Amino acid sequence: MLDRLARIAGVGLCLLLAGCGGAKPVSATGAVVLPPKVSLKDDDSLQLSFTPDGSGKSAGASANPKDGSFTAELVPGKYKIGVAIKPYAGHKESAKREESFRDLNKAFHVAATKLSYEVTSDPKQSIKVDLAAGNVVKK
Repeated sequence: MLDRLARIAGVGLCLLLAGCGGAKPVSATGAVVLPPKVSLKDDDSLQLSFTPDGSGKSAGASANPKDGSFTAELVPGKYKIGVAIKPYAGHKESAKREESFRDLNKAFHVAATKLSYEVTSDPKQSIKVDLAAGNVVKK
């Protein structure tokens, strides 16, 4: 009985030391390009969601509202990219600004978005998420 437990523990330890054997995350950096008539304030929220095709774990990233830059750690695979913009609730015109983002948020909601990108095994990747053009390109 102890011999069997020792073997099971040994196999478990080997698996733990070797890792899961799954793909390792890579760093995907990039920028969100907004349509010309859309402008953000410094304290607005610009969020990206990366939802894998098929199985896998979703990931998210916060983009800098000043320049749209972001970094996400993603395992290789194909992803749908959702984008959400939310004005800071502390501004008195936030309700009006939220209304101005409604169509953009609807078009790029993760359930409706046509934006997609295939993350490769390259350790570092740079992409442009262009909301005006409705596409994602590798830089």
